[in-house]
Amino acid sequence: MSDKFTKIFAIFALLFLAGIMISAILPDSKQEDLAVPDAVSEVLSSASDTEKAEESRQAEEIQTGPYLYYYNALSPEEQTVYDQMYEAIIARKEVKLDTKDKEVVSKIFECVTNDHPEIFYCSAYQIEGIELYGKMVQMNFSANYHMTEDEVQENFRKIEAYVESCISSIPTGADDYTKVKCVYEYIINHTEYVPNSPNNQNVCSVFIGGESVCMGYAKATQYILDRLGIDATLVYGHVGSESHSWNLVRVDGECYYMDPTWGDAGYVRPGQASASVSQGVNYEYFLITTEQLSKSHVIDNVVSMPACVATRNNYYIREGLYLHAYEEATISAIFDRMKAQGERSVSLRCSDAAAYQSVKNALLTEQKIFRFMDGVGSVSYSYNDDLYTLIFWIE
Repeated sequence: MSDKFTKIFAIFALLFLAGIMISAILPDSKQEDLAVPDAVSEVLSSASDTEKAEESRQAEEIQTGPYLYYYNALSPEEQTVYDQMYEAIIARKEVKLDTKDKEVVSKIFECVTNDHPEIFYCSAYQIEGIELYGKMVQMNFSANYHMTEDEVQENFRKIEAYVESCISSIPTGADDYTKVKCVYEYIINHTEYVPNSPNNQNVCSVFIGGESVCMGYAKATQYILDRLGIDATLVYGHVGSESHSWNLVRVDGECYYMDPTWGDAGYVRPGQASASVSQGVNYEYFLITTEQLSKSHVIDNVVSMPACVATRNNYYIREGLYLHAYEEATISAIFDRMKAQGERSVSLRCSDAAAYQSVKNALLTEQKIFRFMDGVGSVSYSYNDDLYTLIFWIE
């Protein structure tokens, strides 16, 4: 029996050693203009009991932390992989995953980075595994980093200064709508859209560089709203043939979509020859419904997104800029309020196509806009036939 056992063990050992080690570096997919950093492979010894206890504690925090939309959309088995991957990223170590499927790894990595805008120092990963006769029997995960730990801590200090400045600009006692609006305006007013800006796929581009693209705008918005305790997550998809990112936000228990990049009035949208307005903030895509969003945006998320139908916290409704018809007294009061507040622009939205046509014809075709702009030599405007909006501003 001893000789037989020895032979069986030897055969098994040979089969195991015949396993093929594979290594693949996989970039974060779905992200715009992503520059994948050089691979960094860091293999550590087995965790001690203390380390394992710390991992368990941190894994519990994941489930009770900020608005982890992607985490909550996963199956229990996928959530386990998410927890393992998250721990590997923040601890800068290699871990064995409870999956052997590369597609699952890719999906979960997107979920982790989409839930955690504070992970701005990692945008790619590598997997190392063992294949036995063409079948994966084990898969290990480690993240790739484009910043050292010292650089990460220094950037966190700079980020904190920006975030505190933004939060301090919010009025004391503000409701959630006002908080979201203040963050939206602050980021837009302190960021310039620059396609090739450094770190434009993470929050550093906005918080430190002041230049970014849609991914940076959306992640920065998510980061600050998380700090304020307001549910917000990243959404990505495309507009025409161009990839794009924006946010899902919960206000007063209801979900809305919000696009801070398109809120930057100086941003040239796909298909436009120039920006819709010369300066300021555009509110056409601030707290809108799925129906309104789908006029231009297509969602390509790795997990499904909710149907947003609420309207009570839409900018135009909350600010008294929502029209059901051309009513001269109502429009006059809106422009009077603009003048009293020192504003240089007015944005209007109409309830339906009929109301929009009546307002548009009166103000533009019949040029009644000048009735409300006494003493103004030049008035510029833009309009959106899909969203029934008109914007006027004084040059």
